[in-house]
Amino acid sequence: MTVSHTTDYNPRNTAHRAALAEGITAALAAAGFEEVPRTYGRYATKEQVFSKRVDLPTIEELIGAPCPGQMTVRVYSTIGFDGLVRNAGADSIKVAAVYVDRKGKTRGIGSDTRVHRTGTIERVLERLTSRLGNVSKTATQPCRCDDCGAPKFKSKKGNMVCAEFCWNDPTVQARKAAKRQAKVREEAKATGVNPHPWLGPAPAGLPF
Repeated sequence: MTVSHTTDYNPRNTAHRAALAEGITAALAAAGFEEVPRTYGRYATKEQVFSKRVDLPTIEELIGAPCPGQMTVRVYSTIGFDGLVRNAGADSIKVAAVYVDRKGKTRGIGSDTRVHRTGTIERVLERLTSRLGNVSKTATQPCRCDDCGAPKFKSKKGNMVCAEFCWNDPTVQARKAAKRQAKVREEAKATGVNPHPWLGPAPAGLPF
């Protein structure tokens, strides 16, 4: 049975679920997305996940060195492994910007409003395409850490946090300490005030 994309989507209709799944898959393929290999176990997803890398390969990657991080856009499609979208009417398609850190772990950087499967199939696909554009922009222009250059994400407390948690990196700590010392020296040079007076000549009258 062929279902027109101008037909109102009915989550209880198997033909509609198949048509929407086909439309989602085609839209993602046209946008350059590929399905992420299925995983198994406790934390395995129950839906097909699609991903597209949006940053450029680094020099390290081109010469075969370990990857220093990647930025991707992922789509949690609601398409089950039977080829049909889920039959739950309240379920929604989620689009997120995801950073893969230097240890290979993923971290969500940003997302957009979920795509609810309501209205016509055509409208659902239009909303999906819009979300792909919005999240791709977020992924390609993230707020970045001043210390290591990794993207930042918003924590549960609302703070912007480095996705690499670089404040625990001794190399980064040493670099920040060197910057602080350089700033102190520059300020001292500009004002003519010794930032470490205890290192200068002893005041007159003291026995040392």
